[in-house]
Amino acid sequence: MKNIFTLIFLSTLIAFIGCGAKNDNSQQQSNPSAQSRKSFPTVLQKGLEVHGGLDQWNKMKALTFSFMRDEAKEIQKTALDSRKCKIERGDIFTLGFDGEEVWVAPDKAAFGKSSARFYHNLIFYFYAMPFVLADPGIVYTE
Repeated sequence: MKNIFTLIFLSTLIAFIGCGAKNDNSQQQSNPSAQSRKSFPTVLQKGLEVHGGLDQWNKMKALTFSFMRDEAKEIQKTALDSRKCKIERGDIFTLGFDGEEVWVAPDKAAFGKSSARFYHNLIFYFYAMPFVLADPGIVYTE
């Protein structure tokens, strides 16, 4: 549990540093999907490089990771192209996102009072932070 909080803290710190970083390309592009790597803030370019690079990430089909939570092993599997996911926490619950709906089995009560819709992407965003920040929909400005 300590490791996940350390990871979340470091990822958040990197995000805040990236928000304050100067952009090498001060002109906004009219088409965010055509954003080139040169227009990423320098700190994001470096972050992508040390995590294997954006080209390698784009070749990958899925991201799977596991960790201990509430004394149960949680396994999260996410399809990178669609962001469909399946989260299993031991034999306590299975949570999924089919591209439209978030569901919990055996029922919502097994997941608890938290929002399943919020949680289905939460940990993924921290694990994949550099690549999430490289999304073509993000426009960087000074």
